[in-house]
Amino acid sequence: MADEKETLKQYLRSLHEALAWKLDGLGERDLRRPLTPTGTNLLGLVKHVASIELGYFGEVFGRPAGIPLPWYEDGAEDNADMWVPAEETTASVRELLRQAWEHIEATTDALELDAPGLVPWWGEDRQHVTLHTIFVHVITDVARHAGQADIVRELLDGSVGLLPGNENIPEHDRAWWANYVVRVQAAADEAADQAAADDRESARNHAVGRDASSDVVATGEASGREMRRGDRALGDGAARAVLVRETWGVLATVDDAAQPYGVPVNYAYDGAETLLIHGAQEGHRLGNVRAHPRASFTVVGRARTEPQHFTTAYESVIAFGRVTELAGAEKRAALVQLAERLGPDDPRARDSYIDAGLERVAVLRFEIERLTGKARVGEQDTHGQES
Repeated sequence: MADEKETLKQYLRSLHEALAWKLDGLGERDLRRPLTPTGTNLLGLVKHVASIELGYFGEVFGRPAGIPLPWYEDGAEDNADMWVPAEETTASVRELLRQAWEHIEATTDALELDAPGLVPWWGEDRQHVTLHTIFVHVITDVARHAGQADIVRELLDGSVGLLPGNENIPEHDRAWWANYVVRVQAAADEAADQAAADDRESARNHAVGRDASSDVVATGEASGREMRRGDRALGDGAARAVLVRETWGVLATVDDAAQPYGVPVNYAYDGAETLLIHGAQEGHRLGNVRAHPRASFTVVGRARTEPQHFTTAYESVIAFGRVTELAGAEKRAALVQLAERLGPDDPRARDSYIDAGLERVAVLRFEIERLTGKARVGEQDTHGQES
């Protein structure tokens, strides 16, 4: 069964390599900070994986590694193996993962796949196991944690990939991925809207059978009053699609005298919650943002008048949020995104342009906290004859 054992070891080894790689290039804060409501963090995931492996490939087969794991001792707090206090170093967690793999190899080299073991914490009906069973169990468990690490790392800095040199995702630029995210979100919104419409129809039919007069009141309340023309509201995905498609909008700020100030600007959108804007190093806009960072940003798209109906067809989106001024590496990275969005497809010309103007421009990051959108479809749109 040597080949089967080597196959199992190979899969578990690749998961180890992936977990260790997910730690590369991050500072202490990002390695340890929680990214979910239950505190999931990268270094804690690696600490947990190494710890459980030392148990499953150690004590379960009467081969303890002799490595102290104080977070598993009596009296340790819940989840102590899932995070890393400041006094525990990153190097010590990496070393624990290395020691765990070393012990896995020693145990699997010494035993056959049908070697018996005992997992007392599994209960009497399941506690008698074989090395093969433990291999499958641990690979499954570690794969789940490696998937968590994939998501946490992408949330931290956008890095993705299966293993070093193997991203295992389609090769596309940021603009493609931004559009992809918008399409996925739009599909979710469409499905949710359809489900809500089905629920309203079901409730309406039920109410008609019960009391037609009360149905009028109920459906009137259910329609919502936040937007005066709710029939023109855009779903979140459709609103974000407008942000992706357009390239300019109006940034609205206020000064110390509460005087509003709106200025049209070009922008780049990341497909999620961030707009990037650049402009002069001084002026009314920048002064307002530094003193009063809360702002709104309005984008209008596909607008045209329809004189015969005394009206206008349009799409509009308003984002509400907070603006911060970028500096250093963040500033340059933002300028690269702006240049990719607004400039020619020429990396050399782009970098030259950025280097020449880096110190002369200010770059703002608009973090979207709330987004609303609405549209009026024109007569030409209704007939599929977009002008």
